[in-house]
Amino acid sequence: MRVRPGLPMDVRVVVLLIVVGGLAFLVEGVVRWRADGVAADLTLPVVFAAFQLSVAAGVLARLRVSRIIGVLVLAVGMLLHLLIVLGGGPWWARVVSGVLVPTGGYAAVLLNTGPVRDYLRSAR
Repeated sequence: MRVRPGLPMDVRVVVLLIVVGGLAFLVEGVVRWRADGVAADLTLPVVFAAFQLSVAAGVLARLRVSRIIGVLVLAVGMLLHLLIVLGGGPWWARVVSGVLVPTGGYAAVLLNTGPVRDYLRSAR
C-alpha cells in the first residue's frame, strides 16, 4: 500500500495503530487456536480484525462515517481486551491484550483530533 505524500502524520499514526492492533489480535487468536485446537478461539479475532481493517480503509478513503464507526469499534475492542486481561487465559494473551487496550484508546483519541477530522472533511 502506497501512502499519499500529503497524508497528515496523525492520519498515518491512527491508521497504523488500527491496522497493527487488528492484526495483533488476529495473530493472538491464531496462536491460541493452534495451541488449544478450538476453532472458536479464532472466530472473534477474525471478525474484529475485519472491522478494524475496514475502518482503517475508510479513513484512508476519506469516508466521514469511518471516524464515528472507528471510535465505536475501538471502544468495543478495548472492552473486549479488558475482559481478556481480567479473565482467565494464558499469561501471554493477557499481556498482548493489556498492550492493545491503551493502543486502541490512543487511536480513538487520534480519530477525534482536528487534523484527522479536517482530513476526512476535505474534498479529494
